[in-house]
This record gives sequence, structure tokens and C-alpha cells, in this order.
Amino acid sequence: MLLTQRALHMRNHPGQIAFPGGKHDPDDASIQYTALRETLEEVGLAPDCFDLLGELGEYCTISGYCIKPIIAEMTRRSELSLCEDEVKSVHWVPLRHLLTPQNYRFKKKKLDAISRGYFEIEYQDIRIWGVTAGILFGLYQTLAGHIR
Repeated sequence: MLLTQRALHMRNHPGQIAFPGGKHDPDDASIQYTALRETLEEVGLAPDCFDLLGELGEYCTISGYCIKPIIAEMTRRSELSLCEDEVKSVHWVPLRHLLTPQNYRFKKKKLDAISRGYFEIEYQDIRIWGVTAGILFGLYQTLAGHIR
């Protein structure tokens, strides 16, 4: 699984581990196009490097964002070219690690007077948490539901 570390100077979520992706532009033909365009812009992988497999349900955050995860398989390797304005580094995390539910921890954190829960998973020297870990755990749940 390709994950990025957001650039440290970003206004929102600096340094966090995330998926390539971003906001759907009105000129984008589809949400799938948005995902492929953003991946090209952020890490330099062209759309023809991927076969689209499907999508997960919307993941809405407490801050009001709704994210539509698009699932694709990388079918052709290509040289990465990071957009340093947005991406500090990339990380390849084995799918097997991300699909092992024992690797996830559910944590709680008090923000103001409200207790919030979130998932967290670590791999080597990276900590994946919050929205990214929540989407990955949702991927596990979706795939596990199809295997039974």
C-alpha cells in the first residue's frame, strides 16, 4: 500500500501519514479521475500505472470532510517524483500487515470536553492513525466480509 507523509509545512495535518489524494475539482470527470490526478501530482505515478478495482464507502470526519477512498492496483512500476510542496516522503506498507486486525489499536483522546476515538497502526518507523488508519481498518472489514 502506497502511503505518503505530508510535508511538514502543510497547514492541515503536517507530517501525518496519508493516502495520495485530494479535493475533487469541478473539472474532474469523476472521483476516480480525481484520485488518479492527485496521485500523479503528489508522487508522479501516471494513471496508466493502475487498474481501478473499486471504492469504499464515504468516510466522514468530525471536522466535516467526507472522503471517498478509491482502490487501485499498481500494475506497472514507475519512478516516483515527489511534489515537495505536498509530500515529504512515501512509504510502502505490506497489505498483509494492514489486513491483520491485531495490528490495530483503538485509542481515545480528550479534545476539549469530548472524548474522541481513533484507530492507530504502526509499521517500521511510521505511525498511521486517525482518518488514514480508519479507512485502512474499513478496507480490512470490507475484505473480511467478502471472504466469509
